[in-house]
Amino acid sequence: MSEIGNLLRERHTKLRKKIEVDAWGDGENPLVIYSTPITLAELKKIRQQSQGNNYEAIVYGVILKAEKEDGSKMFDLEDKIFFLEQADSELVSEIYNQMNTSVGFEEAAKNS
Repeated sequence: MSEIGNLLRERHTKLRKKIEVDAWGDGENPLVIYSTPITLAELKKIRQQSQGNNYEAIVYGVILKAEKEDGSKMFDLEDKIFFLEQADSELVSEIYNQMNTSVGFEEAAKNS
């Protein structure tokens, strides 16, 4: 990979976000979801899987991008039914939106 490509890959990792979800916590601590910025390839995958259904696109986005602190996947496709049929739609949408907003300069500096 080129030098600039390596720099961009490193920057992508540093932009990992931490999202706290009180509603899904254990009562004392929120559920913490980590996510890196969504890539064009991931957007393509989400659109293909959702077949134009915006609600399913949100669900697939959360499933694809949500990580535990160690970087492992938090959810899998088996969780799709829960998200579509039982989870609070506004909360799932808010998580997806937080995953896809830019990380501020200060947060990115903390991750350096």
